[in-house]
Amino acid sequence: MSVRQFTKHYETPGLVASAARHHAWLVEHAPPLRLPALTVVGPTSLTYEWIDGRPARTEDLPALAGLLGDVHGAAWTTDLRPAALNRPHRFRDGIAFGDYIGPRQAALRRRLEQGYLPDLGALHALLTLLEKTAEGPTAFYKDSNPRNFIITEAGEIYTVDTDDLTLAPMGYDLAKLIATLVLTYGPLPTPTIDSALCAYNEAAVRHDPRLGITDRARLDDFLALHAVLTAPYAGRNGYRYCWSPRPAGWASKPRHGKLLRSFLRHSPSQRSERSSTFPRQATNRTGRRRRRAGRGRRTGRALRATGPRPLPRPRARAPRRRRRASPPASSTPTISAAVARLTPSSARAPSCTPARTWAVIPRLPTASVKARRSP
Repeated sequence: MSVRQFTKHYETPGLVASAARHHAWLVEHAPPLRLPALTVVGPTSLTYEWIDGRPARTEDLPALAGLLGDVHGAAWTTDLRPAALNRPHRFRDGIAFGDYIGPRQAALRRRLEQGYLPDLGALHALLTLLEKTAEGPTAFYKDSNPRNFIITEAGEIYTVDTDDLTLAPMGYDLAKLIATLVLTYGPLPTPTIDSALCAYNEAAVRHDPRLGITDRARLDDFLALHAVLTAPYAGRNGYRYCWSPRPAGWASKPRHGKLLRSFLRHSPSQRSERSSTFPRQATNRTGRRRRRAGRGRRTGRALRATGPRPLPRPRARAPRRRRRASPPASSTPTISAAVARLTPSSARAPSCTPARTWAVIPRLPTASVKARRSP
């Protein structure tokens, strides 16, 4: 009887050694995590034990959240207690364990270069948010998405893919799981998110009372970062849904909408979906009419109370200046062009099809992401 195995191939021997080192560290320091046995280490491949099962679904979120809390608490107790989020950790062989700040700063700058962020102001807002979240006990990030969990018929949970492993705050990998579940299966109700966060904190607190510090506002900050970091993978790897900046009851304090509205307008994957077959969402004209009507009523009441005011003297009109011809438009998009598209005259809500559901992301601080006109 032959034993079924799974072989994963890599481009370089360095990637093979890194994935094997991560697997060994998780087996030692994260014992609640079930991993397929690593049977063969080749020059450019790794061979694992075959596990029959299905990927994670939305209904598995509470169990997976409790598992992540247990795993992160065990890793903090055994090895990560002295680790700092802004410095690389070291394995026993001296190889660096990636820190939390550095790789994500580089990734956010790449998102600006790739066109997933509208301008430098949006990048600085996200970098500030990243620095803000780099506090508290240290856990690890292992790219917890639905494809990296296998649920067997007996209900056992296995974790696969040890390619990515870096330091991260408590709750960061849970936010990645929630974000990718939304991208794969659609929006999650607020009670589902809250119960998953509660299960995560309860499992972590069993290892140490200081580990249950992740609240909803902190989780929302992590989700805002994941919304931008996962943007290039929209439409791939089973990610059939997209983010929406319009709150629908997910976050109690929507703080990140302005940045994500501009992020969605300038995201290449979102721009490619806009066509004549996808009608735009209606703008909020009714609200503007009501506000104008309210101003008119208030003005009328003031006139009735104080009497008519004298009309102002007409001012002499200045002569019109001839407008200079604008230089020919460049075929290469620039940051100035991206900033100009953020002006109110051209700002529009992202298009959406009835078949595609939009998740909800909390808002970032609006003071640092105000749209600026290009000179």
